[in-house]
Amino acid sequence: MDITAHVMVRNEENFIIPVMEAVVQAGFKEVLVVDCGSQDRTPVLLADHYDDYPNVHIRFYPRLTPQENGDLRQRLTDMTRTPWCMIIDGDELYWPWALCAIVASEMPPGKRFGFTTLANVQRDAAGYYVASQHSKMAVFDKATRWDGPYPFENPDDHLNPNLAYYFGEDIRPRYAWHGLHLHCLPRSSYDSATPWRERLRQTEHEQDGCLRRLRYLPAPGMSESARVR
Repeated sequence: MDITAHVMVRNEENFIIPVMEAVVQAGFKEVLVVDCGSQDRTPVLLADHYDDYPNVHIRFYPRLTPQENGDLRQRLTDMTRTPWCMIIDGDELYWPWALCAIVASEMPPGKRFGFTTLANVQRDAAGYYVASQHSKMAVFDKATRWDGPYPFENPDDHLNPNLAYYFGEDIRPRYAWHGLHLHCLPRSSYDSATPWRERLRQTEHEQDGCLRRLRYLPAPGMSESARVR
């Protein structure tokens, strides 16, 4: 697949290196990285490790409003020179072989949106564990138009089942997921996003009708809890 990765980050110093290592090994035609006002070491880590990669393009922005963040999603799409794009956030750690398989695959005819399955990782006294799983609209065609403020920026038709394709078990043979979603773990010494993420999640469920705007859906056929060591 002729595809470009879109990586939007802010205060991700704890995970940005493994996230980016999986991305740069996957064979994307280009990697567009935007830092949206990090106040930790994320900009330094990006510049030190990935500034010399010819297909990695890094841009730094000040902290953006939710609407500006949503508009940036469209700007990245407009900048893309390949037919396909893939969203990989700074707290999404894909298995390297899963990303390689996605890049090497082809979207079926008539499909515009590709869904991956991520495991939501949390931690307690017993260690890290998978609290739940969800499917995320990750791959989309360049003709996609985005609308709305972050984190509700979505194409209106991305939940149309006739346009959706789920990347299946053929590209995640070792695990039940394509990767890990680390949004509930401390991602930075400067700013742990867990408290406001929890409040946002509660707000999502309280707002009537807003869930149809989200990229995240329950993962089909996945169990609700599984331990990882």
